[in-house]
Amino acid sequence: MPYRVRLVRDDSTSNGNPTIYAATHVTYDDITAICFCLKENAHVLFGHKKALWKTSKRDYFGLFLNGRIFVNRYCKIDRAHSKIDMAKVLRHGGNILAFPEGTWNFSPNQLVLPLNWGILDSAKLADRDVNIVPIAFDLVGDEYCVAIGKSFEVTATSSYSKSALMEALRDAMATLMWELIEMKPPISRVSLHDDFWVEYTQKHCAEIKMRDQHKEDLLTYRLKGEVSLGEVLADMHGIEYKSMAADYEQHKRVQSLIDNWTKPVRLCPTTQTPCATAKCA
Repeated sequence: MPYRVRLVRDDSTSNGNPTIYAATHVTYDDITAICFCLKENAHVLFGHKKALWKTSKRDYFGLFLNGRIFVNRYCKIDRAHSKIDMAKVLRHGGNILAFPEGTWNFSPNQLVLPLNWGILDSAKLADRDVNIVPIAFDLVGDEYCVAIGKSFEVTATSSYSKSALMEALRDAMATLMWELIEMKPPISRVSLHDDFWVEYTQKHCAEIKMRDQHKEDLLTYRLKGEVSLGEVLADMHGIEYKSMAADYEQHKRVQSLIDNWTKPVRLCPTTQTPCATAKCA
């Protein structure tokens, strides 16, 4: 690995139950760094079978020896099968390392993306008590830093709200992520050039061949029927919606529509209705 690995904290506790380690996803090397810091073996839920094989046969066989569950994240049927496979591992006392964000987090303002509920379905299917442990990963200076939080216990007989539990897990992961960010030196926004974030995301996307970032962005979990303002405005103007990491120029076009839509409306002082005449402006 190009950097040293540092375990910042480990607040997890072992009670003999199998564990689902739910980690943030930042780059290709976070799998190796997190596995290095875990005290026990964990099967990795991995979503890049073809890309991995063409990138590194060594990594492919390394995952095979460690234990892995490949999943086609674009296929609903395959995702359902992966839940059953994870439940089998848990039922037999094995652990799982999963990345419930579903893809790398390239959001410039969300510490943790909305989480997929698949790990909870697997815990329920296992029909036994399971621990869920939040993990945060980030590159701090010349070190891969890993922070492991306190365990959530999901019992086979308890009734719980999926949304409430996943929100609590996401909060825990975000808190750990913020702790890692606070370890970084301060930086001034004016010192960053306009394309800084684009170059950052493109650099990481280049680490895995055949990676289609636009398709990756579509994997971000959303509630049923949830649509962003950018997608709505892009459709209204006949523009294909693309994220910043996938197509920066297209992203800027959509962002200009959002900026124009959300800018303050000037009201006529007389009629108190929207007005754009030179006199009222």
